[in-house]
Amino acid sequence: MRRELKEYIDVDGALARMCGSRKIYAKALRMFLDSKEMESFETAVLDNNLEEAGERLHTLKGLAGNLALTGLFEQSGRLMQKLRLGETLDSQSLESYRKTYVLTLGYVQETVRELSE
Repeated sequence: MRRELKEYIDVDGALARMCGSRKIYAKALRMFLDSKEMESFETAVLDNNLEEAGERLHTLKGLAGNLALTGLFEQSGRLMQKLRLGETLDSQSLESYRKTYVLTLGYVQETVRELSE
């Protein structure tokens, strides 16, 4: 497994939580790939609906935590903290989050392939 992937996904930790079942973990990762939470989060931000954005971000953080998507989990936490403090989500923070999300999607797809071998 590539080093970069390990920075975004803790496969061993996730498998430990799922009793070592590669099949269950791969299924959960595929469900994440099909999720529309990021789209809902971005829509809420564009609509300046910070309450909804916070709820979507909380869901994304929970998904990332449960699936051991460490990079996304950590960055979700940082954005949630900004919202809790009443800070606005500046374009740089949002772009960084989107980049992490897109990278995570790629690594999730790669991990699903590896788990299916």
